[in-house]
Amino acid sequence: MAVAPIQWPTRAAKPEISTDPPNGSWPGTAALMLGVVGLLVACDTVPDRSMASASGAFPNACTEACSTDTAGEAATTTGTEGTVTEDGAATETEPTEPPDFSDEEGAMGVGGEGGPVLEGGPVRGEDSGTGDDAASADPTDRNDASGSSVGALYESEGRFITTSHAGGSRCTVFRPTDLSAIPQVILWGNGTGSSPANYIDLLVHWASWGFFVIAANTENSGTGEDMLQCLDWLETSPFADQVDLTAVGTSGHSQGGGGSIMAGTDPRVSTTAPIEAYTLGLGHDASSHTRQHGPMLILSGADDTIVPPSDHHSTLFQRTQVPTFWATLGGATHSEPRGDGGRFRGITTAWFAYQLQDDHFAAGGFEGTDCAFCNDPDWEVQQKPL
Repeated sequence: MAVAPIQWPTRAAKPEISTDPPNGSWPGTAALMLGVVGLLVACDTVPDRSMASASGAFPNACTEACSTDTAGEAATTTGTEGTVTEDGAATETEPTEPPDFSDEEGAMGVGGEGGPVLEGGPVRGEDSGTGDDAASADPTDRNDASGSSVGALYESEGRFITTSHAGGSRCTVFRPTDLSAIPQVILWGNGTGSSPANYIDLLVHWASWGFFVIAANTENSGTGEDMLQCLDWLETSPFADQVDLTAVGTSGHSQGGGGSIMAGTDPRVSTTAPIEAYTLGLGHDASSHTRQHGPMLILSGADDTIVPPSDHHSTLFQRTQVPTFWATLGGATHSEPRGDGGRFRGITTAWFAYQLQDDHFAAGGFEGTDCAFCNDPDWEVQQKPL
């Protein structure tokens, strides 16, 4: 069935922002602290990739599709769980017991308010480019866009070297080391019982594409308040004049996806990209669906039994009063986004490049009824114009 093309709004010109660093210097970076979990948990999912602890151990985490008992068992085998101090230094604490999860949401693995372990922050990239011509070339030069080509481009690592550090006492930052390009901002909300460490590769990936990513360190982000508190911190931090606060997006997984919709009611947020969002409780208020301030990308997993799209996303799509792109990924379960974002990595990166960076090639993935992702057999797409 033909669908009327979305009338996508054009953002106003960005204000001039000083690129001088505060006090003449930036926080230093340190060695790469990323790891891959090797323990297969008793779930119908793959193991997570997570950040190594300061002692060299690699925390394990179950996914939201696991049972509560399985999550508890996984949590007892992780060793020490790291936290981040306000100056970015890593400390070790004893692991905490996993929260009591609802039957609807399922159990997630270990996490915590302290966030992932960071010793000066992980660093990505070799130089100012990635060595990948597709990733480093100007995307506006590409005219032969298809869903697979758009997705493949933005799935590849971006051109920016990245670093991570604490963002105040309640948030974790993933950003380009060099902020001279004035990065746009993405706020992130974790799934139930999880932490930024459970999505580390996705958050670093977005940073490599030039975004200043701030993840709330909470295990319960359904209200969106913790995400907005990270934005509050940024606005008063030394980085405030080094980022584009006129271009702020939100995203999150499961309960955090619902939280990203809630945060989208704040007028400072210009676009949202909830991933397998839980919208039937856990702090979520359905009235937020009609109070968004910018276009929304709804991402669903066709095989998601924890957050079935027909229960959680159909009404959301019907109620939104902003341009909305609903894409359901064939074969995707609820664990798809964990670690590096899975097959949601490319489409989310393209969306934020389109909405926040005015990337014309990325726009081809979403605009019109003949858009690239519309014609990709991996995706079932519905669009709604204003």
